[in-house]
Amino acid sequence: MTNQPDPVALLGQIYDHTETVLAKIGPEHYELPTPCTEWNVSELVNHMIGSVHFMASTIAGEAMPAGDPPDFTAGNDAVGEFRLAAKRSVAVWGGDGALDGSVHLGPAEMPAQVALGLNQLDILTHAWDVAEALG
Repeated sequence: MTNQPDPVALLGQIYDHTETVLAKIGPEHYELPTPCTEWNVSELVNHMIGSVHFMASTIAGEAMPAGDPPDFTAGNDAVGEFRLAAKRSVAVWGGDGALDGSVHLGPAEMPAQVALGLNQLDILTHAWDVAEALG
């Protein structure tokens, strides 16, 4: 029998790591290209924050607002915006029954535990993308 880490605690650790990467971004970095060729640093960070909000809202059973997503980097406090989204995400994922059953992510339905794994992988991968862009 193996001792598996708590997946929500692991998500929190991934968020903490990502926050340290985001804290290294200065205004001079926003336009740098990233390994995600369709996004520069600012656009990628905006995507990351939006993804964390989207996932938390989905797990909480909330409807997504209509229209274009907000620009979370416009206020020049991407780290603060990410921290707020991450804190909410961990709280939602840690809620009673959050890892039970299935969830709808866009057009796909999947087990909640798989969605949590996707959340972990997406943020960790994009943290690496930002770190690569910063050198």
